[in-house]
Amino acid sequence: MVFVDSNVILDVITADPRWQTWSEQQLSRWLDLGPVLINPIVYAEIAFACETIEAVDELLPAHLHAYRPISMPTAPSPAKPPSWPPAPTPTTGPGAARARACWRIS
Repeated sequence: MVFVDSNVILDVITADPRWQTWSEQQLSRWLDLGPVLINPIVYAEIAFACETIEAVDELLPAHLHAYRPISMPTAPSPAKPPSWPPAPTPTTGPGAARARACWRIS
């Protein structure tokens, strides 16, 4: 399965004079192997050009693509919780005056 960018789909939908032929060839090649992959960003970029969700679904028939949500990896738990109060930073700790002078901050 291959991910398809919205530009390739839009080239075909809008009959782009420069890219339509190439995009049609690529889509045909990959659709011969099965559905292509799209994500919420591709769906949204195509939906932007449509007035209704039904119109989007007509442009993106379910049998031609597999829709995958974007998953975010979960961050590992910190080894120990952060200390309070937070450690001094260049603008709050002993080096604050020097940092302000370097950055010309009053």
